[in-house]
Amino acid sequence: HTRTKTGRSQELTAAAPDAFVQISVEDAAKYNIVDGDMLEVESRRGKVIEPAQVGDIEPGLVFIPFHYGYWDHPDRPRAANELTINEWDPISKQPHFKYAAVRIRKVEV
Repeated sequence: HTRTKTGRSQELTAAAPDAFVQISVEDAAKYNIVDGDMLEVESRRGKVIEPAQVGDIEPGLVFIPFHYGYWDHPDRPRAANELTINEWDPISKQPHFKYAAVRIRKVEV
């Protein structure tokens, strides 16, 4: 994702200037995570490192927006598709870019 369109929107940039990992209040308490802690989110395909955003999401799930890519932060993997599997739906041929099984842990950067 190169943000060729969305990266030019001042409103979007102001609303969410950087990628993040949204995690539930319950899971954040369980794992001693607070807003801004850096989390490594890893799947069998890859990993990203993003700041935590504790909020209104179902326990057991995390959310990473697809809006962010590589070119503006080459030193930190942050594209959500690093975590998704490289498979397609057999009927629609759409890639499975909306979900992935992941593991999270706090990291120091």
